[in-house]
Amino acid sequence: MKKGAQEEAKKRRSGGKHAPSTSEHDDSAAVTAYLAALEHPLKAVVVAVRSAILGVDPAITEGIKWNSASFYCHGWFATANVRAKGAVQVVLHHGASVRAESTLSQSIDDAAGLLKWLSADRAIITFTSLDDLEASRGAFVAIIRQWAAYQVKLASLA
Repeated sequence: MKKGAQEEAKKRRSGGKHAPSTSEHDDSAAVTAYLAALEHPLKAVVVAVRSAILGVDPAITEGIKWNSASFYCHGWFATANVRAKGAVQVVLHHGASVRAESTLSQSIDDAAGLLKWLSADRAIITFTSLDDLEASRGAFVAIIRQWAAYQVKLASLA
């Protein structure tokens, strides 16, 4: 998204004020504005990723975090990375800080091999086309469901 479009989306989200009028992690209007302004050859993939993630559980909400569409369930846990023009990456995490003690990498069932683990609690899933996403939608949704459940578990321990 162009810088001017980002600023305009931010301004629309906040009603022209500095403070957003909705909760940062429950701001579908901001994500809709972000997507409307997004110039990316795989925009349809980002839209499909959004739909798939939000369809997993009604407790999952969305907002703009780290200058991108991000998803929240008892904490930020997924972000659409659109920096590369040839792919959309879904970055799965537990917020900004790495939790080295995490057992998540051992507890997620990824029979389709979609996850590329970056650390004990961080992984990415890469989609290079809408067909790519649709071919692995079931496995993708299963991973998101497991990741969100882990978020709930972490919240209950806090």
